[in-house]
Amino acid sequence: MDSNKKKRITSIDALRAVTLLGILLVHTRSGFGFNFQGDHSIIDTLVNSVIYITLVHKCNLIFSALFGVSFYLILRNPHNTSGKFVWRCFLLMIIGLFNKLFYTYDALMWYGLWGMCLVAIRQLRNAHIFLLFIFLRSFSLGDFLFGISESDRYALDSIWDMIFYPYAVVDYLRIVFNYGIFNTLSFFLLGYWIARVGIIERLDSIVTNKVVIFLWSFSAFSYFLLFFDHSEHSEHSHFLRLLNNYAMAFSYSATLVYVYYHYGAFNKFLHYLEPYGKLGLTNYSIMGIVGVILMSDFGLGLYKINVSISLIVLLLFYLIQVLFSIIWLNYFRYGPMEYLWRVATERKMIEIKKESSSSQRQSRH
Repeated sequence: MDSNKKKRITSIDALRAVTLLGILLVHTRSGFGFNFQGDHSIIDTLVNSVIYITLVHKCNLIFSALFGVSFYLILRNPHNTSGKFVWRCFLLMIIGLFNKLFYTYDALMWYGLWGMCLVAIRQLRNAHIFLLFIFLRSFSLGDFLFGISESDRYALDSIWDMIFYPYAVVDYLRIVFNYGIFNTLSFFLLGYWIARVGIIERLDSIVTNKVVIFLWSFSAFSYFLLFFDHSEHSEHSHFLRLLNNYAMAFSYSATLVYVYYHYGAFNKFLHYLEPYGKLGLTNYSIMGIVGVILMSDFGLGLYKINVSISLIVLLLFYLIQVLFSIIWLNYFRYGPMEYLWRVATERKMIEIKKESSSSQRQSRH
């Protein structure tokens, strides 16, 4: 999703891959929309707590901000007009609608919809983009419209519910306002702003060990304040949770980027994850579909077992996706979904196969 004229920032691919792993763990914890009916052991309770504290509301922030970064990398290319970008986002919205027939909490439809809004701020100054981000985030300090508690979330009991859930009006209005404009779009703006001010292209020099230490210290401080706060549903408590989510999301991102550029041993491991990140659209889409299949009665029915076993199965699935991504990119330029998205965007066929080493040598001679 980067510009054709710029070198791809591979550390972003590695970060996207790790973030998608976190999203997979979060979705598994929630049973991909199914309520776990198996016995809740002490291990399950511990696993639930660890994932909630460390990953919930952090991974989606990073993933959404990375989309904002990707949108910037697209829009900085002068050949990508605003009209072409809107068309690209519309296609992403269609992909998301298709995914929602299988996994109703798929976010791509909203990513496509709110991505279109970035065209309107394309000419704004960096300071104005950041102020707009702050303005939208200020509404998230409470349930601004159509507030629905966590316990009132729609239960997925059958494939019929999955197909028609996208038209549950009240819940969707809640998502549009509370989670769409005031969350997703604001995360896009944050990622777009971070890229606009030049941080993304200077990650290796900006993200130092002092930055990582500061972010983790601030994360610990914010969690300390949250831990001793007893006003559960107040604006003050909500602000502390929001602050901790941002602090931990930035800490995770900075740590991975720092390791990527400064620790050779771990760098090799992260390089194996780059193909997964490059196939982010394909892997994210398949993740939701396979997750529902594994959980549901028309699959393995993991929701009848427990969280721990489900995590092991889904982690094995993640490893299979990593292996698939590595093999695929040895032969092809783009992932399956990425290729279809690009062809539909350009409205023409594009070469997907990579040239073999022998043909490259012949072309040079």
